[in-house]
Amino acid sequence: MKPDDDVVRYMYTMSVVFMGICSVDATFSMSEGGWHVLFVPIFQFISSAFLPCLFFRYFSIYPSEKQFAKSKFFRWGVYIPGFVLFIIMLWSYLSGNTYRRSFFLIDISPVLVPNFVFLYAYSIAGQACLLHTWLKGETRRQRKQAKWLFLGL
Repeated sequence: MKPDDDVVRYMYTMSVVFMGICSVDATFSMSEGGWHVLFVPIFQFISSAFLPCLFFRYFSIYPSEKQFAKSKFFRWGVYIPGFVLFIIMLWSYLSGNTYRRSFFLIDISPVLVPNFVFLYAYSIAGQACLLHTWLKGETRRQRKQAKWLFLGL
């Protein structure tokens, strides 16, 4: 698979996950009852745990893979904190803690601070990769694209 295919695939996955967080309204779904009472929160937990991972991974390979991102450990290791956070959120929810969604930050009382730190650490790391592309991109076109993405974020 070509690197361009990876970039497009990650961008598509990020978009789907982001829309999953923003468009699913847990309050409505939970008031209706049925099988989706558990499905909706779990879907939101998965989305909020893995969106920052996808964001960081995307900008580590956009427009070309950065040197640090070429190791196999990085390719899979970037998702480990998201998986751990998902398990903790799921455990907290199934233990009876209520939650609320604040944009794409899930607020479950024992998990709010780790979730907040995780979200912002990965977001800053992804933006640092994008800033690096803006300042040190191989071509003028890459630098311009990175500049507009950075300013847009």
